[in-house]
Amino acid sequence: MHPIMKTKRFIIPLTIFMSLLCLWACSDDDDNNSTPSEVDNANFIATSAPPNWQVDWTWNDPVPDWQNPDPALYESQMYVVLRLDDRYLPYSSDDDRIALFKNDECRGVAKRSVNGFDSSVRFFIMVWGDNSQMEQRMTIKYYCAKLNHIFTIPGFHGFDPDVVVGDTWDIFVLFGEGSSKYCVYRDLPVVIPDDAPFTPSPNDLIGAFVGEECRGLSHPGELLDVCGLIDVDETFYLRYYSSERAGVYTVTKELPLNYSVKEITLSF
Repeated sequence: MHPIMKTKRFIIPLTIFMSLLCLWACSDDDDNNSTPSEVDNANFIATSAPPNWQVDWTWNDPVPDWQNPDPALYESQMYVVLRLDDRYLPYSSDDDRIALFKNDECRGVAKRSVNGFDSSVRFFIMVWGDNSQMEQRMTIKYYCAKLNHIFTIPGFHGFDPDVVVGDTWDIFVLFGEGSSKYCVYRDLPVVIPDDAPFTPSPNDLIGAFVGEECRGLSHPGELLDVCGLIDVDETFYLRYYSSERAGVYTVTKELPLNYSVKEITLSF
């Protein structure tokens, strides 16, 4: 065979090989430089730190002037022990008060008592009443001084003379219940699909938002507490912070903040 022909036979495959090598290198470079939002979801934004989502519970309720009643006006008394939900603890102070009411009449007031062992907060309340009122339920009112907020919980235990309610078990004043700021309060299960672009972690955050205002916060596997205004047709959407992906997914579909929503399934 002629020497020139041998050279041509070698050059042709080498040219093809170099072209394929160049294409592979360009493709690999594109993959390395692509952002998570281009790869996974148009609503993903990378973050350098977990978001600081919080519901703003501060309000403008005036400091209440609750006074214990005159014991001489009533036939008997009962004793009530109430424990504050731990989620209140960052906002709790010595200026907090809890009172029990029969209609609009204050029947007992107490300051907080902090357990030195676990820092839990309880209120020990002497409640006054008449034996004829045993079946009539009372209302709990909790004033949180740091938040300037009164939380009102109707339908509490009826008056029961000479007994202790909550002594051997905890009766909780649950966080956010009876808020004078957010009168709609929902506990909603959130389902994370198996094909989510991340592996759920206890360090992940799920936030409910009305506009840019956070209205609820939870972790995977927990109920999402969503709060809203009464007599206002509000809608909310969810944001999900993935610790694995170090970023926030925004689920843009908005849901009505009412009792028609029983469960939320995320989509990505």
